[in-house]
Amino acid sequence: MQQQNGTETAVGRMTGGVTGLNLRGRVVLLASDGSPAAQAGARITAALERERHATPEILHVFDLRSFPTVPFLEEALGAGDQMLGETAHGEQRLEVIAQLAGVAPEASRWPVHIGAGTPAVQIVIHAEKLNAALIVVGLRQHGRLDRVIGDETTLQVQRHSTCAVFAARGDSTGLPRRIVAGIDFTRASVAAARSALDTAMPDAKVTLVHAQEPDDGSTADDGHRVVHSLGVARALDEVRNFLLSQLPTDSPVSIDTLAGSGRPSELLLSTAERINADLIAIASRRHGPVARLMLGSAADELARACVTSLLLVPPGS
Repeated sequence: MQQQNGTETAVGRMTGGVTGLNLRGRVVLLASDGSPAAQAGARITAALERERHATPEILHVFDLRSFPTVPFLEEALGAGDQMLGETAHGEQRLEVIAQLAGVAPEASRWPVHIGAGTPAVQIVIHAEKLNAALIVVGLRQHGRLDRVIGDETTLQVQRHSTCAVFAARGDSTGLPRRIVAGIDFTRASVAAARSALDTAMPDAKVTLVHAQEPDDGSTADDGHRVVHSLGVARALDEVRNFLLSQLPTDSPVSIDTLAGSGRPSELLLSTAERINADLIAIASRRHGPVARLMLGSAADELARACVTSLLLVPPGS
């Protein structure tokens, strides 16, 4: 009985309170800059409207960083631009719609917001203002200099957003079917896998991946306590069972598991390449002594690699 209670406690630590994105009737904010990656984001957003009954809205931000202004002035100009009201950008709004409607005709009826300032800052502000359930951004391949500077908009958005972020590769044509979900046995990582199901095709194939790094003597967190109580294989099975319980009984979704050793980002990337995945889903950040196990820098590395689209889910989103 004591062992059973311990197991239930460990499973509850992973899954308690975990829900999906609940996109029905919720705002999905598409950040558009007119690039092919943003057009891919429009295709994803249109599919979420059709399949998940989401409510899309578009944000286009005029990037003021290329102008010779001091940093605080950029955001001051952005705030002033918002005070002018939505009616001040009619022509720009039509241009944004024209850029997206060719790949997603539904975009012609989505509300369009125009902003100015630093794109990542404005995206996060607008998402919070609209109480968005999800931000959709384009994920573009960056050169070596970009990786050194680390100024990619996608990275900045995922670091500061309080809602989930779907970063769509430029070749994305619709909702993902083959998904890799990083699991470190925290509630945040299980929530990321659960949220991935809400952005996936009805017949998705999901692989839950846990990367075991050598123990460095750090203080145990929830993830370590779960592994100690259940063991890695059993813990992955419990996550799989929980996710299956969230689906309709006749759902064609399939979920398998994989445990390996090494750096989380490397195992996730190699698994995604092996199964030709459309999406990698992980929790976007976590503060704690073993954050390196799955989150934080792993999200940055995955975004820069640009192997698949990414779903980044912050804890408590």
